Amino acid sequence: MSAWEGRRPFEVTALRRECRGVTTLRLEPCDGEPLPLAGPGQYLTCFLRLPGEARPAIRCYSLSHAPQRAAYQITVKQTRRADGSPGRVSSYLQAEGGGVEVGTLLDLQAPQGEFTLDPARPPGPLVFLAGGVGITPFMSILEAMALTGGDPADPARGVSLYYGVRDGSEHAFREALASLATHHPWLRQVVCYSQPRPEDAERYERAGRVDLDLLRETLPPADLPYTFFLCGPPPFLDSLLSGLGELGVPPSRIRTETFGASSVRPLTGRLRRPAGGPLPRVRFARSEVEVPWDPAHGSLLDLAMASGVFFPFACAAGHCGTCVSGLLEGEVDYGVAPQFPLRAGQCLPCIALPKTDLSLDV
Repeated sequence: MSAWEGRRPFEVTALRRECRGVTTLRLEPCDGEPLPLAGPGQYLTCFLRLPGEARPAIRCYSLSHAPQRAAYQITVKQTRRADGSPGRVSSYLQAEGGGVEVGTLLDLQAPQGEFTLDPARPPGPLVFLAGGVGITPFMSILEAMALTGGDPADPARGVSLYYGVRDGSEHAFREALASLATHHPWLRQVVCYSQPRPEDAERYERAGRVDLDLLRETLPPADLPYTFFLCGPPPFLDSLLSGLGELGVPPSRIRTETFGASSVRPLTGRLRRPAGGPLPRVRFARSEVEVPWDPAHGSLLDLAMASGVFFPFACAAGHCGTCVSGLLEGEVDYGVAPQFPLRAGQCLPCIALPKTDLSLDV
């Protein structure tokens, strides 16, 4: 069955608390028709009707289950803003104290994303590095692999899962992961608690964080090179990506998934102001705002928000296309390759940086 175009209405049919501040939602299509099988590790773009808000809130959430035809499942962590206040959307989507309930309706775009096991990927063992709620796409991938017995076409391909959380209260999918590791010899997991409590004894393998020293110490020898998959908060990704680069792991052997601003950081340091030359200028044409850009601003989306220009966005990582904008003049570059298909004359401000003076239809 092929994916649908645009939005499709779904109903929340079950809620399950995974751990503190983390809820899993089961979503079934209102029309009752079978769903296209998502790729393990893909995500959904959700349009949520929050009480008292005229426009839907748009967010992207990874699928957290093996592909199936009857329903999709997402897992949402309650987030905090920079001032410590709870995020309004993630708070709404909690089983305890949130506004969502069985029967709540929302619209979904069809599954998207490239954080999947490509059949043409290089041979060799896999390393999954997850921080916090970044475990969600790995649950989808691991459950799918469990249904097929791992990867029988490549007996050398084991999976080493490194999962880092603060303590046992934030350990999502603990029983499910333990069961997978017990019943499938191709999977080994190393769970790290950065601040374990006394009652957490025997729930984790290592005290501390998932870092390069841990990988050096515990990754088993392999006849073929490892391929690394990473998903977690920006500091988690940034530190591990830097370390893997220092080890000489080629980019073709590293895959990342994030919904945040860290995706653009590797490129900002390479865009420098020419000696004595002017900074690129960015014009937001419809807003009638023109401002200079420098690397401290980050992406064009960051620059827009800092300049009082607001437009819709969701994933902030080049996946969903919510912020797609017309490029009237100039050229852009990207911190990561856009996963949303772009036509000529379009750009994704959330991951775009100016190569020249720009004019955007915003």
